[in-house]
Amino acid sequence: MLRNYLTIALRNLLRHRAFSFINIFGLAIGMAACLLILQYVRFELSYDRFHERGDRIYRLPAASYLSSGALDYVDAGNSPAAGPALKREFPEVADFVRLNPLYGGAVIANGDVKFREEKLYYADPSVLNVFSFSLLKGDARTALRSPNTIVLTQTTARKYFGAADPMGKVILLNGNRSLIVTGVLKDIPVNSHLQFGLLVSFPTLAQGKNRNLEEDWGWYNFFTYVLLRPNADPKAVEAKLPAFVERHKGDEMRKNNYGEKFILQPLSDIHLDSSIAYEVEVRGDRKSVYFLAIVAAFILLIAWVNYVNLSTAKATERAKEVGVRKVTGASRSQLIRQFLLESVFLNALAVLLAGLVTAAFLPFFGQLVGKKLPFSLLEDLPFTLGMLAALGTGTLLSAFYPAFVLSSFRPIFALKGMSAGTRQGVFLRKSLVVFQFAASIALIVGTLVVHQQLRFMRKQDTGMNLAQTLVVRAPKVRDSTYAENKKVFKNELLRNAAVGSATMSSCVPGEKIVDATGDVWITGTQTRSTGTYSLNYVDQDFLPSFQLGLVTGRNFSATDQQAVLLNEAAVRLLGFRTAREALQQKITVRGDEKTIIGVVKNFHQESLQNRFEPIVLLESGDRFSYCSLKVNPVNLAETLAATKAAYEAHFPGNPFE
Repeated sequence: MLRNYLTIALRNLLRHRAFSFINIFGLAIGMAACLLILQYVRFELSYDRFHERGDRIYRLPAASYLSSGALDYVDAGNSPAAGPALKREFPEVADFVRLNPLYGGAVIANGDVKFREEKLYYADPSVLNVFSFSLLKGDARTALRSPNTIVLTQTTARKYFGAADPMGKVILLNGNRSLIVTGVLKDIPVNSHLQFGLLVSFPTLAQGKNRNLEEDWGWYNFFTYVLLRPNADPKAVEAKLPAFVERHKGDEMRKNNYGEKFILQPLSDIHLDSSIAYEVEVRGDRKSVYFLAIVAAFILLIAWVNYVNLSTAKATERAKEVGVRKVTGASRSQLIRQFLLESVFLNALAVLLAGLVTAAFLPFFGQLVGKKLPFSLLEDLPFTLGMLAALGTGTLLSAFYPAFVLSSFRPIFALKGMSAGTRQGVFLRKSLVVFQFAASIALIVGTLVVHQQLRFMRKQDTGMNLAQTLVVRAPKVRDSTYAENKKVFKNELLRNAAVGSATMSSCVPGEKIVDATGDVWITGTQTRSTGTYSLNYVDQDFLPSFQLGLVTGRNFSATDQQAVLLNEAAVRLLGFRTAREALQQKITVRGDEKTIIGVVKNFHQESLQNRFEPIVLLESGDRFSYCSLKVNPVNLAETLAATKAAYEAHFPGNPFE
């Protein structure tokens, strides 16, 4: 009987090729779209789930409060003393890890092979024991215990040593520090919020600083993680943190008129649930992920409704077949089984085609969302079984209605070509059509709204001119001639007719200004801190190069020694009512007295999703991380070549980027 049903199903499929193609292809496209979106959803939800003890790992961000009690901001980093103190004073804490990023990267060299590395941290030895990063070579207990040691990932090791064994070999950090390779890690999973290629031992950092890091409570550049003991209650631990902060920072907070508290943030929440400043990596958003999951479900539901509508619309052409089968003795249950088998067969073909389409388009979809997505149908058995269960359930549910409609025809009417259904059946079909169109319109309208939002962000005035800007990274390998070479390099660039302007700065528009402080106040006032200010060190060509507008005052000049420029947001945060009122006022920035010589119009340093941040512009001095050139697009290759030649001549030993 089963063979007979399959023969009839295949015969009907081939007899109605156009209809079968539309039905199968339409269903497959809907399934493929759903699968592609769910690949992304599943990937986002999988972040940091591979750590064996991930349920006991917590990060320790620091929240800063103003004197009024209002939350200022939450920093993903903490001070280097926090981790050791927690382990000493809290029996619930089994271990801790501190990671200190090298902002701006570092130049790593092995002979003539040299690269600028952005993903590099100073790390405690415990990083290889607390986290489940696989060490392929070396001893996890000792690899990062001694000064001047480094651990590389597989990819990084191949980049510098090729097929040779890197263990025990020496590489240079910024041209002046020799590091011994003591371990090789398996490449970090892409669904880890921590991404790095190199780990330098924490004692190396301590050795190079004239400060006791174990007692330093003021340097907030350390991502601190704690591993709780198996039976520890994280809520109980967090409840003891206010007293912990008071013991170690109470006097300082009262002196500087601010408040602070530490937070225990679960490792699994960092990627999707974090709205914290100075994150390790670009974070996701749980609401957006869940919204996409709903969209995927709607697309699949629309595809199945479309299948049901097409199948029932085709019912009139099969009415005589049903009539003949009933007259010759076929029962309704046999007809239902036949049509169910046909529907399952058709859905199975659609599922197979959807899987092939998903596999083919996944790399392109990954480029669209900016992620390297694995094909979870092959790598994740629970996800695969879950998807098959969902598709199987949906297939049966979408097959039942057409099967019952086709099997319900009365023989006498069916043989006469009359197959009118019941009022309930007609109402249900019309309802399905209405739902299909309503859901499709909702998705189209949502897509258009998102498109308009993105178009608005692209077209919106950011307050600066970024067009035709070539950015050159500053050298990391420096010697005693660096200060003079910097000036000569800039002057040489400006002699090129294709270069309209050149400016040097510690940050460029579009990136987070990592140098931030609350240590800014009007000189002579009692209130020492009113908020957080971002500090960007620039030269006198920064404003004209990016065409930043002045509200009042003037730009930097060559004779300025202790001058600053503020944007409008910083003026308001300091308490001035107008920009003109702030002009020529004295402010103290990290203990140095400065004079406000001008106020710059607010500009979007970051995405339009962020509000205008208070920015203080200071004279760059030697704080040079970027050189930004306004260039003529004609003969750009020649301009790049000339810029590279000048760079390599004045900053030897540095890769040109």
